[in-house]
Amino acid sequence: MKRYFLVIPLLMLVNFTSANPFHPDFLLRTTDGEIWQTGAEVSQSHTCGQCHNSDFIHQSLDKHHQFLPDDTARAVSLLTQQPAAPLDTQIQCLDCHANGQTISLTEIANDTGIITADKLTLTSPTSEACGSCHGLVNTGPNPVEFSTVHLQQSMFGLTGEIFSGQLISQSALNIANKNQLNFSFDAHAERVVSCTDCHSSENNPVRPPTQNSLQHLKFDPRTLSPHDYLKQPDHNFTKAYACTSCHEIDNSHTWLPYQAQHFSKLSCESCHSNWIAAPAAKSVKLDNNPDKNLKINNVTYQWRGLENELIQGYSPQLLPNGNGKIAPYNVIEVSRNGEQYTLAKAIHHNIQSARATQNCLTCHNKDSVLKPNISSAPINISLPENYIQNSAPNLAAVGIYILGGDTVPLVDWLGIALLLLTITGVTGHGVARYLARRKLGAHKIPRKRVYMYSYYQRLWHWLQATAILLLLATGAAIHKPWLFSWLSFAYMVEIHNILGFVLFTNAALALFYHLASGEIKQFIPMPADLFVRSFEQIQFYAKGIFQNAPHPFAKHPEYKLNPLQKVAYFGLLNVLLPAQMLTGLLMWGAQNWPEFSNTIGGLNLLGPLHSFLAWAFVAFLIMHIYLTTTSGPKIHSGIKAMIDGWEDIEISEKKEQSP
Repeated sequence: MKRYFLVIPLLMLVNFTSANPFHPDFLLRTTDGEIWQTGAEVSQSHTCGQCHNSDFIHQSLDKHHQFLPDDTARAVSLLTQQPAAPLDTQIQCLDCHANGQTISLTEIANDTGIITADKLTLTSPTSEACGSCHGLVNTGPNPVEFSTVHLQQSMFGLTGEIFSGQLISQSALNIANKNQLNFSFDAHAERVVSCTDCHSSENNPVRPPTQNSLQHLKFDPRTLSPHDYLKQPDHNFTKAYACTSCHEIDNSHTWLPYQAQHFSKLSCESCHSNWIAAPAAKSVKLDNNPDKNLKINNVTYQWRGLENELIQGYSPQLLPNGNGKIAPYNVIEVSRNGEQYTLAKAIHHNIQSARATQNCLTCHNKDSVLKPNISSAPINISLPENYIQNSAPNLAAVGIYILGGDTVPLVDWLGIALLLLTITGVTGHGVARYLARRKLGAHKIPRKRVYMYSYYQRLWHWLQATAILLLLATGAAIHKPWLFSWLSFAYMVEIHNILGFVLFTNAALALFYHLASGEIKQFIPMPADLFVRSFEQIQFYAKGIFQNAPHPFAKHPEYKLNPLQKVAYFGLLNVLLPAQMLTGLLMWGAQNWPEFSNTIGGLNLLGPLHSFLAWAFVAFLIMHIYLTTTSGPKIHSGIKAMIDGWEDIEISEKKEQSP
């Protein structure tokens, strides 16, 4: 607790914007480290280095913070992927810590070269100080505004990010439909979160614990004391806090299905920074621009999100970041002395909740935002091999399969071919039966009425049929959501999952019933004479049925299926149905047990396979329903028998025999 009492005054004093009495008086030092005298050049590094380890501080800065380029070079040097050295000066302490003041140390020093605490205001870097290099920051009462020159001469123009808590509708910007945009440019700025709240020094003793910290400790005694921290604070600010350091995403995203899958593949910014209320560079032409002399009049910009001086804003492109998650970028095409290349600038701000992506069809669609057109891979980020194919991203390279967005054309074409073949065969056979019946007339075959299907068998059959039909319908809405845009994609997924478990439970209970009752033998084709009997049944469907011939095998409650039906049901119940349920179960289980799904190829294999099996089910149902019309004296006799259990079966002159 004592350490906290030492830190509290430090935090209270370090953010004063008036004179900072906490800071001691100090001497000015020259570039040679000597005491400053009138006319000599002052060195901020040596001056501050009297108490602070300035060498450590400067070395801890990442390369982009070590130098302070001029306004033009700051943006253009990033486009050329190299610092413009002749225009760079080493960044100085007061560039960030003087609270935006323009200070001449020699003017506020006394005759002996000493600066007293009441003459100098030192603070932690403010958001405005960060914005002087990084972009447009406005935390004050004045309306947000900027000029074209500001776009061109700062990093702001590379992404268009505006860090301000001001409502967009109250800004001074000429934005389309501005009166309807009653939300802030950035939700964090609106809540008075500053840059250093997220980009803080890693060795700060009062830095909030991260997920990797020891959670059972209120305070880690291994942290630096305030004295040691002020001696050499780490100035590597590129590692910001993760969103989960403050936000409990599980509780705030209860509406989102498959949370683990979404959170493992998508960054928070991909949904919450989905629209930038400012223009940004679309293409930049640096032709005839000397490498070491970056001048604004040699640079030509084309802007996205800007039409005839009216700001339309733009939606960033989504690409994999260094952590393998999809994140928003502004992709810029650069032409430099005849060389063409693409850069991608990451977007981390303009966080919004009011306009955050919540419509599933934004991603789960044939025009998914996850699949933008991109001509070439950006040279400044590492994308997986073969990620860009034919100017489109290959999401399988990062382990992503989009339900409703990723389809394998071959699977659909094979499914359609199978379906058309079945419909053609059924239609042709039905027409031939109709013509034969008209030619020969109705032939009355002696029949008797028997109780063929028990109550449970009918219940099992219709429950399974209903579940399969609804699964096919909801599956179609998931597979081709743009054809069913009036349906809720999320609800279709939930209903599909529920129906899947209904089918699974019904199948398990049916298996138990058929095993316990011995009815399982109805679905097992006996090997003895199976080929001969099957051929005899084929002859009936191909020839005998058109001649009013009796069925070759007498139907009986103990022998409900003919040889071909037994083979078909054996394949259905032992191959098609288990395969469909297994692939569906693995796709559902990818939420909590991705390792099981990944062992057989993940969703990229399971999705297309599940879809093809669904096509096969549709073909089977068409054939199955058609064949019910061949079992009785009327077309609907077979279906009616499955409703009330009674069926009129043929009386064979031969002794009833097992098929």
